[in-house]
Order: sequence, then C-alpha cells, then structure tokens
Amino acid sequence: MKQILLLLASLMVMGISQTYGQCYPDRHNLSLANAWLSCETSMSPNLARGEGHWIMYDLGTAYELGNTTFWNINNYLRQDDGMQDVGIDVSMNGTTWTEAARFTLAQGPVSGIYEGVSGPDLTGETARFILLTGLSNYGGTCMGLSEFKVEATPATTTSVSRLELGASIAASPNPFQDRTTIDIELSTDGQYRYSLVGVDGRLAADGQVAISGGLGQVDLDASTLEAGVYIFSVASDQAQSSITIIKQ
Repeated sequence: MKQILLLLASLMVMGISQTYGQCYPDRHNLSLANAWLSCETSMSPNLARGEGHWIMYDLGTAYELGNTTFWNINNYLRQDDGMQDVGIDVSMNGTTWTEAARFTLAQGPVSGIYEGVSGPDLTGETARFILLTGLSNYGGTCMGLSEFKVEATPATTTSVSRLELGASIAASPNPFQDRTTIDIELSTDGQYRYSLVGVDGRLAADGQVAISGGLGQVDLDASTLEAGVYIFSVASDQAQSSITIIKQ
C-alpha cells in the first residue's frame, strides 16, 4: 500500500512509516523552529559529494519511491538561505549512493499558508536512505529547507548490497570500547580514503589508508566517540566498500 512520508527537514528520521512536522501537513508556517538551517559544511555520507550542506533520512526499511514535494525555508529573515539547486541521492545501505535526481527548488514565498512545490518523480528508485544536498542557495550565508514529502510503498524484496570497491574489511574487536583495528584486503594497491559515519549521518573520523601488497590497516581511536552503531567505509573516486561497527 502506498504511503506518504512527510519528513521534518531538521531531523534524520529513523524507522518510521509516516511522520508529520506540522499540525496541518500540507502547509508550512514561517517559524524557524520547524525548519532545518545549516551554516557550516560537513562531510557528506556520499563521499563523492565531499563537504557540503546536506540532510540524510533513514526510512528504517526499503521503500519503492514515487512523487516528491518540497517546502523551502519560509522565514522572512532566512528566505535567501533557501536551497536552489538540490541533489537527491538514494542508498540501500547508507554508504553506496546513486544520484536519483537534480533539480531547482523555488524560493520560499514567506507565507503562512505555503503548501510546497512538486519535486522530481522518483518512481523506479528503491531505497532505505535518502540524501538531500543543497548545491546552491538564493544568495544567503547558510542553507535552509523546511520539509520534504515522498510517496513510498514498502519494498517487497530488497537487494543484497554489493561491495562495489571489492574490498574485504574486518574490524577486531567488534564490538569495541576505546580502539579497534580495521584490516582491509584489496586487489589494487594505492591510497584510499576512509570514513567513519554515525547513524545520525555525522562524520566521526576520516583519513587516508595505504594499500600495499593487497593489505592495509587503520588503527581507529574511538575513545572520544559516543556508544552506538557506525559505518566504516573505504573508497576510491568511483566506488566504496563498508562494514558496520559498534562502539560499546
């Protein structure tokens, strides 16, 4: 059965089938409290995007996606911070991403009865994670968005994620407390990027790892990290492989 996923832009939504950020779901008011605003860039979960302004939604399970609706930031002091050019990436595992669409979002009208605008039709895409990246804005110093709605149908089957880079990655110990060692096997020697991202989408660590003789190793100091689940990824410019690790 088709559902409507209406997602408050200031949150990374996890494990939901339907959620509302407004009392009246087709309108968005002028309050900044009901919007997302980013004034500092951070590393994207999609390493190909680099650093930028982004929001990642975790839908909790795989959905077949459909039509979208966007509400740009609607506050009169922040109208110029609204997203203009927007990239939409989708993923099944939160680490391997595909660009589903790129489009131009109209500036918010600063109206108390703002009902949003139609975005790209994502029919044909199946994903658990949706990543929205602001590529430009309307001249402001920050990047803002209010809400995002997508039609979605629970996927009847899900695909097993491929390790596109072809790397074999193992962490020992896992789960771990203060430190863990990441061993990487890869057929092509060279310098690769690694990253550690929390389930909230925030970058916890990153750096370079050298693969020599098909082997590489990262000694990960996690003593300052909060307990939880993290995704460790190794990437080239074209592909990446990842594993899930747990900090106790």
